[in-house]
Amino acid sequence: MTKAKKQRPNIRFIREHAETGRYRLTGHAVMARLRRNIATTQLRLALLNGEIIEHYPDDEPYPSCLVLGWFESGDPLHIVCSRGGNGTVIACRYGL
Repeated sequence: MTKAKKQRPNIRFIREHAETGRYRLTGHAVMARLRRNIATTQLRLALLNGEIIEHYPDDEPYPSCLVLGWFESGDPLHIVCSRGGNGTVIACRYGL
């Protein structure tokens, strides 16, 4: 039996899911967001306005990418996203 190829996320997919709220955060991402005082609205806006700056095709369990978005203050926000098995974007971790 052939293993299905896992699709890497693209910016259109990420923006569509951010717009409709069809994404989830890993436990690590929730803790990092709270620790850094990043509001979910800030995360969503960064996903909507960000650009993919790097792909990680060999990441497990799903290929991922690094999205560079921006806070309203102009500070950068880096978000690692993957295209999960159920088709949702998973924001894995972020940093300033």
